[in-house]
Order: sequence, then C-alpha cells, then structure tokens
Amino acid sequence: MSHDQAVTARSTAVGARLATMPAVAAWLVDVTADEAVDPATVARIVGLDHALTSTVLRAAGAADSEPCGSVHEAVDRLGTGAVTSLALGSMLAEGLNAHTPDLDEAAFRRWSIHVAVSAGAIARATGVWNEAQAHAAGLLQDAGVLAMCQRFGRAYARLLGATADDHHSLASREREAFGFDHVEVGAQLARRWCLSDEMIAAIGHHHDADAATEFHVECRVLDLGGTLASVLLGGQPELSMQSFRRRADEWFALGAAGTEDLVRQVANEAGSMLAELRIESGETPDVERLLMRAEEQWVRQQARMGRRNRELERRNRDLAERAHRDTLTGVGTRSLLERELPRCRDHCARTCRPLAVAFIDVDGLKPVNDQLGHATGDDVLRRLASSISAAAGEDATVCRFGGDEFVVIMPGRDLAGAAMVADQMRRGAQQAGRRCGDEDLAVTLSIGCAALGSDELEGRAVHRLVCMADEAMYVAKRSGGNRVEVAAASSNRAA
Repeated sequence: MSHDQAVTARSTAVGARLATMPAVAAWLVDVTADEAVDPATVARIVGLDHALTSTVLRAAGAADSEPCGSVHEAVDRLGTGAVTSLALGSMLAEGLNAHTPDLDEAAFRRWSIHVAVSAGAIARATGVWNEAQAHAAGLLQDAGVLAMCQRFGRAYARLLGATADDHHSLASREREAFGFDHVEVGAQLARRWCLSDEMIAAIGHHHDADAATEFHVECRVLDLGGTLASVLLGGQPELSMQSFRRRADEWFALGAAGTEDLVRQVANEAGSMLAELRIESGETPDVERLLMRAEEQWVRQQARMGRRNRELERRNRDLAERAHRDTLTGVGTRSLLERELPRCRDHCARTCRPLAVAFIDVDGLKPVNDQLGHATGDDVLRRLASSISAAAGEDATVCRFGGDEFVVIMPGRDLAGAAMVADQMRRGAQQAGRRCGDEDLAVTLSIGCAALGSDELEGRAVHRLVCMADEAMYVAKRSGGNRVEVAAASSNRAA
C-alpha cells in the first residue's frame, strides 16, 4: 500500500462512526437539490421523524411568534432550505452529544451554521449554485472535524482550540499532527452519504477552492462562505473582512456594496437560525462598526496600493528610459531611434509637417583614442553629445547610432531648416572638440541631412530617410569633413 493510500485509509477509518447519515436528513438533502421541489413532499419526509417534526414546528412557531398547526404549514413558513438545515443541524447535534465530550458543542454548531448561512447567501447573491445545496454543504463541510474529535479526543480538541481564531490554518496543523486533515475526512463522509458531486467537491476543497479541478465555482462558494463566517466569529474580523472583500470581488465581482450587504444578511440570518435551534449565539460583533473599520482599512490599503503602483510605474518608466539611454553620452540609443522614427513619422503626417534627419559622424576621434587614451576619447564623445543636443533643440531626438555616429530626428524641419540646425551642431562641436589637450587633435563633425514632406511619409519612408542622410554624410566625409551636406533626393517643401 502506497503512502497516499495509507493516509486515505486512515482518514476513512476516522469517519467510520459518522458514516451513516440519518435517512430523513439524507432524503431531504436529495430532494431539496431540486429548486422546484414540492413543499408537500418535504413535509411528508419530515413527518417520518418525530424529533425533527417537533424541531420544525417549534422553529416555525418562533419565526412568526404564533403556534404552527401542521408540518406542511411549518415548511411553508420556513422554506425547504431552512427545513433541510434543521434536519442536518439535528444530525450534527446527535453526533456531538453522543461521541464528542471534548468538543465545544456550542462553538462548533455556531460555526457550522454561520458557514451554511454564508454559503447559501453567496449562492443566492451570485446565482452560481443551488442555494439549498450550498447551505447544506456549509453545514456539513466540517463534519470531518466532528469525526476527528471523536477519534482523537482531547488532543484534537486542544488543536481545535488553538486555531479557533484562524480556521483556515486548521487543515495544515492537522496534517502536521495526524498526517491528514478534516477536509479529506469530510469528503470521504460526503461520498458515503451519497451527496451530489458538487457538494463532495466543495466539501473536499473548502480551504483551497483554486486547487479544485471540478465544480470550481461551487468550491469557491463554500470557501468564501468559511471566510465570511470568520468575519463574524473569528478573532481577527478586520483581517478576515479584507480577505473576504478581495476574493468576493475577484471571484464573483460583488464589489464593496455587495460584500457589505452579505455580511449584514448573514449576521441576521445566522442569528435567527441560532435562536430557532436554541443555540447560544455567543459573543457577536457590532456589524456596522466592523464594516466601518473594514472600510477604513480598505481605503488605507487601496491608498497604499495606489502609492506602490505609482512607484512601480515610475520605476518601470525609469528602467525603460535607462534602457533607451546611452550610458556613455546620455543621449538616446539605437533602440530609441527605432521607436521614435515611426512615432515622429505618424505625428508629422497627421499634422502636415515635414520630417528631417541628420546623420553625424565624428571626425578625428581615432587619433585621440590612440594618442591620449580611450578615457579622453570618451570625454570628447560626452562633450560632443551635449553640444549636439543643445543645438538640436527640445523638439529633436538625439541618438547614438553606434561608435562615433549619431542620428538626430527633427520633426517639423524641412531640408533648409535641418541644414541650418546641422551647421549649428558643427560649429558647436568645433569648440567642444578642441578641448582635448592638443590642437593637432581637433575633433569635428561630418553631417548629412535629408527631409521628406508630410505627404511622402508612408510605410518605410523614414528608414529611407536615414539612409539618404547617411549617404549625404559620406559625401561630407569624402569632401574633407567638418561640413554639412544635404541629400539630393530630399524634399525642401515647407509645411
């Protein structure tokens, strides 16, 4: 036998004493799964059990503050879902009284009823599951707790008490102590009781709904129902409320108003059911105060998240900006050139303005690197980049194309305007390039310019524009450098 099979066998054995659900309760769970069930059928089934008949009549009388004359009338007053809950609650009470002296009976029954009412209310609000089945599954989801308390007695009761304020941590503590948990035991019991597949799956995943592969929505209803029960009964209600709101919105898009309505509904409905079953309500929270504190925490949390998101966005922008900035010169990289060219093309075409490009090659940088060292050459490149950027102006984009080559995008400039700006770059570079410590090693610029009118900016025209400017730059280079040349095929039409 494998380890997993052994664990399953032990968990199955733990539930042996709860293995048989009373026939009346099982029958009611089965028939009320059909939302169109005839109340007369439910009344007939209830009438088969004298203790349940008494409980239902008493609950119906308490609900309307006047005696109830028949089981049929009681079912009409309470509804089939409530009657089924009473049957299951009675079943759990019998199990508690018979076999679990170490368990806090009132606390267990309060918890089961709150989960049941929560699951039913969530099913009703979302319409994703039969309300009666959700309610019944909520009552039975922790039958495994009852079985484990019967089997392990006081040791298990102590563990249960230690997790009273954080029910979602119970399963992991059980696995550490016993090798399996109440969730697995509860699912085994649900199979023995021949419950629906949806109920079995929901009970088997009521602490990890996202891990369920089948009946995913039903599992989420029950998991969320447990979280809502923790809001009203747990030791950390504000924390549970934050978890409830987040998951209710993520899973079912209930929003803040929807979740607050559910908390109010469940608090009222659970309180009424506890009174009908004559179970002590225990210490109940001030729901409105709880919701107010939860809303304040939610607002603060959203503000913190907003600040974090803005900071992340700023950092991402900075990272993206740094990725497009040349680390040596501080101007744009070739990747920025590839991004900005299409953007400028589209903008100029849309606004009926020309687009010009200057292609720049540095003259005489190699002798500087060879004789004065690369550190001096790098310093010259930085000064040249700064001088080019100053002459290009704020509307232009300056990029280092590679090595000692630069490209400047000039939206709105025609060929004459681009050539004028390029000459300003050339003159500024003469001053910057001379400051390398040796007059014989003066650094200058060879610049080629090209421009297209707004009606010529289609498709890959901008890439042709760069090629035209590159060719003009080589003309300047072959002519001795330190000069500006314009591409013959460029357009000189004004905007």
